[in-house]
Amino acid sequence: MLALAITLVLWFVVTGHEPQIERELTVEPRIAGTPAPGYEVSEILATPPKIRVQGPASHLSALQKAPTQTISIEGRRETFDVPQTAIYIPDPRVDVRDTVSVHVEIVPVGSAKPLSRDTN
Repeated sequence: MLALAITLVLWFVVTGHEPQIERELTVEPRIAGTPAPGYEVSEILATPPKIRVQGPASHLSALQKAPTQTISIEGRRETFDVPQTAIYIPDPRVDVRDTVSVHVEIVPVGSAKPLSRDTN
């Protein structure tokens, strides 16, 4: 029995096992490129705006946001959605628990909705 206990302790030490925790991160949609001439991006929304990730506490504490895969808007003239957009967290010990969809609104230049100002 003592040998089993020692083996388990050594396994935890060698593998660097630490407790798994769950945390919420704000989704950060990443876009690349520019819309077609005469068009602009008026809004980018991630649904849900936050996702859950799970992993070792030391790995999760380093994360500030959950960036999406890069979404190309190159030459686009119309609003579009990217359902089930992948979250890009390169750490293999971090597990993304939720899926996200990204909505990119593209409008003719000058017709973008004015962004509301948060005065808090």
